[in-house]
Formats: sequence, structure tokens, C-alpha cells
Amino acid sequence: MFCSQCGCKLLDGAEFCHKCGAMLALPTQQKSANGSTQALPSKQEGILERVNTKLDDWNETLDKIENREKQKKKQKEAQQEKSEKREKGLIESLGGWAILIVVVIGIELFFGPVAQHNVRGSHLSAFSTEVTIGEAFSQFFGNPEWSYFLGENGMRVVEFRGEFMHNSFHSEAHIQFILSGVPFMGGAFEIHAVEFNGVPQNQLMQLSLLNSVFSE
Repeated sequence: MFCSQCGCKLLDGAEFCHKCGAMLALPTQQKSANGSTQALPSKQEGILERVNTKLDDWNETLDKIENREKQKKKQKEAQQEKSEKREKGLIESLGGWAILIVVVIGIELFFGPVAQHNVRGSHLSAFSTEVTIGEAFSQFFGNPEWSYFLGENGMRVVEFRGEFMHNSFHSEAHIQFILSGVPFMGGAFEIHAVEFNGVPQNQLMQLSLLNSVFSE
């Protein structure tokens, strides 16, 4: 074996020329005694194998990172889709409730005048079968006013307000009628409460007032 730079004879397996210092390219194969070629151990091959192993490990790590990112993305998309469905359901639910509220308000706005008409045009047979409630109240009270509203537990209330003289004092009466049926179908009603100047009156005072109203 000779140096390719200076031609000095070298020892077998030398990596550098001991004369000129040139790095030698080692043969990866040598001939055996019978003339066949045989692979020689090589540092370069070991290094290359380690590099390839590292590259394989790195590629595997990159694949894991990529798969993990894809999984995170899928989870995020699933959560976003779920959130959008929930928001859509909430909006649809609110829309349904809004429509229902509008319908109920519309119905009650229609019921109000009908309910007032039913009460005003009816008779309290215990006091008179000829004069209606509306006629008697208009004759007895000053500044009569009728209104309609929904009370507690959804009760339909027709309320009357009017001025009158009570024990020689100017007073204001509030009389509430509770409807127990559907107004436009001639539903029944009853007197629920009577107040004088905001003070609730007992049944005896209610009867006394109604006797005075229908005796005019």
C-alpha cells in the first residue's frame, strides 16, 4: 500500500501518510487468500448507519408531531361545530319563544276589548236582570274606566275604576272581575276584589256597594 500523494510505502490499514500526512481513502473491500473480495469494516459506514438511524428517528418524531397536530385540529373543529350547533339551537329556541310571546300578546290584545264587553254587557241577576253592569256603573260612578290585564297565575282580569261618595267623602272604587272562561265564547266571571281608595273591602261592603249601584 502506497501514498497517493508522495508514493511512500505505508502500513496496511493506515489512515494517514506518515511522511506527507495526507489522508488516505481506505478500501472497503480486500481480496482473501483464495482471490475472492471481502468487505472491510469501515468507520464511514458506521457513521452513515448512525446518521440514517437518527434520520429515521427524526422522521418518526415529525410524524408523531404532525399526527398530534392533526388530532388537535380535529378536536378543535369538533368543539367548534358543537358550539355552533348549540348556538343555533339556542337561537332557534329563542326565536320560537319570541313567536309564542308575540302570539300570546296578540291574543290578549284581542281578548281585552272582548272581555270588557262581556262584563259590561252582562247582568248581576242577584241585583238586576234588566240593567247591565256597564249601564249601572256608568250611572252611579263618575269618570268610569275599564281595563283588562293578565293577573297572577295567568288569570284574566277586567278592572273597573270609578269615583263615588262614600260616607260623605269623595272616594275611588276599584272593582276586579275574574274571567273563568274564554271571553269571545261568553266565558263566566265573578267579582274578585273591591277596594275603596286602595283599601280592600269585605264581602259585606261589596254587597252594600252593589245594592247602592243597582238601586240608582
